[in-house]
Amino acid sequence: MEATIPRLSSVDSIPKRTVIATVIAVGVLACCAYLAWINLQHQIRLRFAVGQIQTFEQLKESALSSSEPEEYLQAILDHYPSGTKQPHGTKLDWLVENARSNAVREIIAHLRQKTGMNMGSEPSKWIEALKQERLK
Repeated sequence: MEATIPRLSSVDSIPKRTVIATVIAVGVLACCAYLAWINLQHQIRLRFAVGQIQTFEQLKESALSSSEPEEYLQAILDHYPSGTKQPHGTKLDWLVENARSNAVREIIAHLRQKTGMNMGSEPSKWIEALKQERLK
């Protein structure tokens, strides 16, 4: 009687349950890794959005107390335009752009009251008019 050596590399020797459990475990791990990656991206974008909104608020406050508010108004317009830090059209992009337009609107309202001028709601007209005023 010859002794047979079991072949551990044979797929037939691995129980079917073990194969199924391994495939399910690998699938679950892959899903967990994917969800963790998506969550990390979301957290980064959320922190970017909070930072942008805080920057708009700081620039607005500086503009309201400055003798050259047009510089801060321009800085708000130039600070990471839509689609740079946030994917364009997402909810976070909407929140950031809403905060930007609110800051611009408040600065323009302040400028109307302070200067007595009415250049409309287009910030570029205000920036140009205030720069021209300073050159006089």
